[in-house]
Amino acid sequence: MRCTDLLWWSLALALAATPAHAGTLTIDFDFTGSTVTLLGGVVTVPPDGAVNAGSGSIDFLADNGTQQAISGAAQIGNASLGVSLNKDLLGLALITGSVSGAQSGSASGALNAALTQVTLLSPLQILYTGMIQCTGTGCGAVGTFPVVVNTILSFFGGVGVGNLASTGNATLNATLPFSLAGFTGVLQLSGVETSRTFVPEPNTAALVALGMVGFGAAARFGAPGLRRRKPTR
Repeated sequence: MRCTDLLWWSLALALAATPAHAGTLTIDFDFTGSTVTLLGGVVTVPPDGAVNAGSGSIDFLADNGTQQAISGAAQIGNASLGVSLNKDLLGLALITGSVSGAQSGSASGALNAALTQVTLLSPLQILYTGMIQCTGTGCGAVGTFPVVVNTILSFFGGVGVGNLASTGNATLNATLPFSLAGFTGVLQLSGVETSRTFVPEPNTAALVALGMVGFGAAARFGAPGLRRRKPTR
């Protein structure tokens, strides 16, 4: 067998012997469709304000062939949410302000077999900063103002996901209760897919590259079987 054939057969056998590994599918989400409730539902944003910005991503294990998410390890990263408040309480108190949050570190989780929920194995930690003001005679019944926000909230539990196999249509939802600067509330996190990226399992790609380099080196430096035979006289 010529060396050329031997190299290609060796590479093919090595690839066939390599166990199948999963790549990584990253789906980015827009969270501006979320809602926030405060004071037991007295303040609900929107309409008592607006979710001005919000996004995040989840890394899933994915099949190298189909590039679709599969059950197993998952990781939530780069989550953020910005909210502005504007609530008139019967003319007695006007609550205004803005609060923004950005994820600290990353949160590991596991996607279930049905591909419908990511269970958090470590907390989703969000650093929130901002200020909430109140004007009017009724502010004292609401709380002490101004409220300066500078704290990390930790969320546990599960995050629902859907339509992971439909490019452009993946969804995310979660109900996250919290206590922030004396205010108790609930964040109804709602996300829609904005983009996705698939990265194949690196070992397979590296093996292919290594084989090609070896083939190129053999051809360049004249490995036996690749050298041209001198014509006999």
